[in-house]
Amino acid sequence: MEFLTNPVELIRQPNVDDARERRILSADVWTQKGGNLLYKHVDELEMICRYARSTELPKIITFAVETGMRRSEITGLQSTNVNLDKRVALLPMTKNGSSRGAPLSSKAVDILSNLTEREDGRCFRSRPDSITKAFANAIADARNAYTEGLYIHLKHKKLSQDKIDKRIKADRLLVDERAP
Repeated sequence: MEFLTNPVELIRQPNVDDARERRILSADVWTQKGGNLLYKHVDELEMICRYARSTELPKIITFAVETGMRRSEITGLQSTNVNLDKRVALLPMTKNGSSRGAPLSSKAVDILSNLTEREDGRCFRSRPDSITKAFANAIADARNAYTEGLYIHLKHKKLSQDKIDKRIKADRLLVDERAP
């Protein structure tokens, strides 16, 4: 019996390809002002920042993009852990349980430099759950504004209601990529 091997030992679990690839999209955003139909080419983040109800959310979004920091790392960032001269933020406890330094871009340094000092020592006043809610509200408001502008633009092109509905439904900025 010593020479028998377990054939199951030769089986390996398949690798799961769960990597996300997400690119920031941009589009022409249509608005109507004074009877004129105007458009501006903007990206998704600019639209979300434009429709944020919070004054802090656009700063947090830009800071997150510039540093690659997680939401919890941003909300827990202490001013004592930031060195603007060396352009680095020390994150003493990250999601994986270790500390790391996050390099700060010029935009990130500018954002931190313009924040008012807080008594509790944190850089940002928002909490993770309030950022999630504010971000979801900003996305909804931006999508509504984009849809409304697109509808006005397509109506101006004298398309039928059926064609307008199909174009809006298929628009790449309005498709929910999380849906199965």
